Amino acid sequence: MRKCQGSDITWASRLRGVLQMLDRDESGAILIFSLVSVLILVMLAWTVMDSGSVARNKLETQASADVAAYSQAAVKARSMNMMAYANIAKRSVVGIHSLYHSMFFAYGIWITEKWDQCALGDDVACDEAAKNSSLYWQEFQNDNQRYRSNANNYYAADVRALDNYQLYLYGLTPWWGWSEAVIRAQRNNATIASSFPPPPGTIRNALNDPTDEIIREVGPSAGYNFTSFIDTLPVERGDYWLDLLNDGMDQSSYKFEHLINTQLHQQRSQWGAALNRNVTAGSTVFFDVGFRRSTEVFREWGRPWRIEVTHSEARWLTRTSNLVFTFQENETMFTEMRNKYRVPKQDYRFGDSVRDEEMYRPQGYWAMARSEISFVSDSHPDLWHALWTSRLRPVSLPAEYEEAGYDINAAYHNSMAFLSLSMQIGSRGTDGVGRFKNDLMWMERASRAMGQSTAEGLGK
Repeated sequence: MRKCQGSDITWASRLRGVLQMLDRDESGAILIFSLVSVLILVMLAWTVMDSGSVARNKLETQASADVAAYSQAAVKARSMNMMAYANIAKRSVVGIHSLYHSMFFAYGIWITEKWDQCALGDDVACDEAAKNSSLYWQEFQNDNQRYRSNANNYYAADVRALDNYQLYLYGLTPWWGWSEAVIRAQRNNATIASSFPPPPGTIRNALNDPTDEIIREVGPSAGYNFTSFIDTLPVERGDYWLDLLNDGMDQSSYKFEHLINTQLHQQRSQWGAALNRNVTAGSTVFFDVGFRRSTEVFREWGRPWRIEVTHSEARWLTRTSNLVFTFQENETMFTEMRNKYRVPKQDYRFGDSVRDEEMYRPQGYWAMARSEISFVSDSHPDLWHALWTSRLRPVSLPAEYEEAGYDINAAYHNSMAFLSLSMQIGSRGTDGVGRFKNDLMWMERASRAMGQSTAEGLGK
């Protein structure tokens, strides 16, 4: 065995000394902890930034749904108020017309009674009968004839224009409100949007409608769940006699208009005591003469619109509200953003192919919001007062969908074709249907899970 030389001992001693010095020297140790801390802080900063981005995008999507729903209800409330104004204008024209006919007819009755009293020897009655007979025939040959001509031509045309305007609002408002909702949603960063109930009309055959394909791919377990609901204003044509003459609920009727005009006529007339008898007679013959004559002149155009008669609160809520769906695209949500934090290897599988995995990964955010029109008065809603306004409301009230006969999945099915239409409005063309197919399928599965019990009390 070779003995250690002096030089070997010297190098061993030096090495031992260096190691002992390094062991006792603590300078630079904090650097290691600093590097670890910086790494942790960077990871936390990335997490906070990405979490904030996710939260912001989700809030933007929900805001787009809220704005869209409120805007749609605002359009419908505006139309309801304009229909009420048109009703009042109709009532004024028809009311004045019927007042004139009933009063002129009553005036003739009053003169006839005066002649009867004159025949019994009443000289005062004879003077009044002679004087008013002359006035009656002058009125009949001049003002009365012109008034009849104007009524048959000009006044009838005015009432017809008012009625056409109401028909225009009734037909236009559902599409006007839907378009307003879609545009407002897209201006607030939503990619596509639609609402339920959908506006009237069949568009499924005219577009690249994905509804049937989505239902088949997810699975037909829920069936073809659709509803027959369409979006229209909760109004219908009224009737002269049934809806107006017997309507004393809030004095909003043609009968009330006749009463107001009669009082004004009585205050401004120069006939004095004779008018009191005339007013009584005019009120008596109003239904048989004055108003009947008005209905013959103005025909169906003079009929007002009224609130639709519904037989359940759930039906009324469906008629006066809209459920809006919005979607905001974000392709990086489950790709780059998720892979950024995938340190351990993925230990789960969605299916046997990449397609199966993509089916369960939405590329954006969905949101829902619901709005309604409301009559801001303690009285029963009507179309005689412009007191309609709009407001947001919960997506589902307790037992609402069950009583109305549909669920959120059915509402989504009815809206899906119109989601495709909103893609074209947003200049994305029909290719967006295939592009967002996975997201449409994701919402299909989610809406199926929102049954009557799970959706009850859902806010947004």
